[in-house]
Amino acid sequence: MMKIWTMCALALPFLAPVALADSCGSRPAPIHMVNGRTADREAMQLGNDDLIGYTHQVNRCLTCLSGEEKATRSQVSAVQKTYDRPAKAFNDRAAVSADSS
Repeated sequence: MMKIWTMCALALPFLAPVALADSCGSRPAPIHMVNGRTADREAMQLGNDDLIGYTHQVNRCLTCLSGEEKATRSQVSAVQKTYDRPAKAFNDRAAVSADSS
């Protein structure tokens, strides 16, 4: 039983990205790039504006994911510490039982 809980706690960081993506929203959709060979100045300026907006969205998403990752790692650490107390008590009891046999 202890091994199952430990494995679950250790697997959480690998499963977390799926959950994190949900709380931070979907990844920004890539933007359409203008064709520099055929675009006029206005089209290039709009493309540049789109790129700046896209970059801001990506940075917001990355910041959210980073914060969520830190919070999740902190939660995993707290769960592990909470588990360690009963595991230690169990192991101490098992050691006493083995010594008295």
